[in-house]
Amino acid sequence: PPMAPAQTEALRARHPADGLLPLVVAARAAEASEVEAALPWIARAQRAAPNDPRPHLIAARLFMDAGRPGQAASEYRRAYRKGPWMAAKIAREASRLTATRHLDAALPSTPIARRHLATALLASGRAADLRRLMSEAILLRPDDVSAHAARARACVELKDKRCVEQEVAWLSAHAQPEVAQALRARGASKRGDAEEARAALAALGPLADRSPEHLRLTVHVALRLKDAALARAGLTVLSERTRADPRRAAEAYALEARVHDRFGDPTAALTAAVRAQGMAPSPARAIFAARMAVAADRVDEARRILNAAQTRWPGARAVQSALDRLGGD
Repeated sequence: PPMAPAQTEALRARHPADGLLPLVVAARAAEASEVEAALPWIARAQRAAPNDPRPHLIAARLFMDAGRPGQAASEYRRAYRKGPWMAAKIAREASRLTATRHLDAALPSTPIARRHLATALLASGRAADLRRLMSEAILLRPDDVSAHAARARACVELKDKRCVEQEVAWLSAHAQPEVAQALRARGASKRGDAEEARAALAALGPLADRSPEHLRLTVHVALRLKDAALARAGLTVLSERTRADPRRAAEAYALEARVHDRFGDPTAALTAAVRAQGMAPSPARAIFAARMAVAADRVDEARRILNAAQTRWPGARAVQSALDRLGGD
């Protein structure tokens, strides 16, 4: 529940230099959808920490809940500018905006912002909205490479072969051959065209010379093509390439778990998923590891993983939902 005015003023008087206090009070008021109560505290939080993206993120959520998407978009944009380390999270939240004009206003027109927004919209099943938004961006700036790449990703998801071919041709003609071939491989594998997908992957060069991004693509395409040898070969090179970076290594282990799961080795899938969770813990990775434990017929292990995650992230509703489905306490 939101704090009473007398309580918040007493805390502010006791800790006048605590910059976290207005942020906490603002968040509590925003959760209760008390716009007028939250706004002054958001303003105080911004004054206390001018470079902190969190007050803007709280304001964006507040305006979204209040049905004021234009103001929410402005706050998402400010949060994104101040919080590059939270960029993907901010893009995911901004993808709740429905109108393309608000989506366009919510994030800057930079390549990394476009990738974040494209990923968020595709994850929420809004490929058509992404294509519409990027088509509008291309009308304004025909040479915008990031807009063409994002539009191609949308067309891949929509299985629009003609659109993908148009964007692949444009990117190839504008000094982006690797991006073009990667998109061609995605599109062909999505449509089930194994021959074209393999040709596009081959155009990326030998496995040893591919970037981590293209190695991950290779494994994903191999999974779609049910090619265990290619998936494992790509995964071997990716694991070697990412070993020194815990976050990247965790991503490689999570992908390894999917490979083992797809090709019928649930015990190895569980081992890889637990390693991913150990290297870069998150509620989503814990749920994934628990799912691999269930697949390996180790329900007690799944329950242990989820209970540990619930202790670490007590507010994670997805973890509690997974426990409820499993029959955990």
